[in-house]
Amino acid sequence: MSFSTFGLTDSLIRAVADQGYARPTPIQSQAIPLILAGRDLLAAAQTGPGQPADGETTGLYDTAKLDVYDKYAMFLHGNNGLSRIKGDGTGRILVIKDSYANCFVPYLTANYADIDVVDFRNYNYGLDK
Repeated sequence: MSFSTFGLTDSLIRAVADQGYARPTPIQSQAIPLILAGRDLLAAAQTGPGQPADGETTGLYDTAKLDVYDKYAMFLHGNNGLSRIKGDGTGRILVIKDSYANCFVPYLTANYADIDVVDFRNYNYGLDK
């Protein structure tokens, strides 16, 4: 299956290809038709764009990104829809990310076991479309 099977515009298919994506992930294959049908959707997947592969762990900072144009991607592997962080504390917290979240998220790791960071900037059309 390719992104073109969803009936997306040519410019959107080119933009996806320019980012290096050839085929949709399993969750994208299930979610995109629902989104295009105007349905509300709340979904979760093992990884997001720029995130480590399943079972792979990394640090909060990707210093290799300091050598590329978008240095901001160094923090939490860029602006992903969802970043899931394991901490040393107890309990869970949900952080709605803005530009300042990268500054304080590392401090949360001492107090929380699970930190979910949602970045709405990754959802270009909002969550309701």
